[in-house]
Amino acid sequence: MHLDGVIDDRLRHLLGQHYSITTANPAAVLAFGQSDMVRTFMEGIDPLVTDNHTRELRIFWSGCIEILLAEIGTRRKDAAERIRGIAAGALEKQLAALTRWRHREQVKPSLYLIQSLPKDELATVAESLVSLTSLKRRVSMDYSVGGPIDVLVISKHDGCVWVKKKQYFSADLNPGFFTRKHIAWEELSNATKSKGIGREAEATAESVSLDGSDSRSLLSEADHGPGVAGSYSTTSHNHAGVGTPSLDDRGDPKDT
Repeated sequence: MHLDGVIDDRLRHLLGQHYSITTANPAAVLAFGQSDMVRTFMEGIDPLVTDNHTRELRIFWSGCIEILLAEIGTRRKDAAERIRGIAAGALEKQLAALTRWRHREQVKPSLYLIQSLPKDELATVAESLVSLTSLKRRVSMDYSVGGPIDVLVISKHDGCVWVKKKQYFSADLNPGFFTRKHIAWEELSNATKSKGIGREAEATAESVSLDGSDSRSLLSEADHGPGVAGSYSTTSHNHAGVGTPSLDDRGDPKDT
């Protein structure tokens, strides 16, 4: 998935390759950029070597068949085409067998280990694969990958958690930036907690009727109290049949 910001409170994104984690496929390693070094790590061979080997093998195999047909000297075109088809099928079966062996002996053991790793070690594996790609590009005089690496762990339980995140400025020279972010986060957190408490108190007042009274009227009386603390709270003595305490002008219980 490629993310490109938020427009009108909607996330702009583009779905690319996707993979479903299931019981049959409990783990996957996917590269969202340059994938050659990731495939080399997982499959044990550079994909460029695999592609070149397959291409050269097909050319060699086809040449051998043509040489055999020329030596046999068959004049029947249908027989020659049949021989070519059998030879091509045999080659494809051999290539498929090599692919299955590579998956069984290289890919599957790595995935078996990866599926059991904790989240912090999964982040380390991902960072190492990016670092490996960067090193390969540097020694190849190709600087398309390099610099600090951002590492983000996304899980159902924790959501998005930054393990490493680079800044375009020095943290030591800009302490006020992090102070402002911390204050903004505290204000957002407090506002969220206040809304949650208000909804919980409202749901409690609507669901519990004390001494046969209308719960909505109790909630209406509670609204006269100061802020969230004015929300009506059902206590143990109310449930015991003591009754609803009378409130003064400020919404506090009167002394009796």
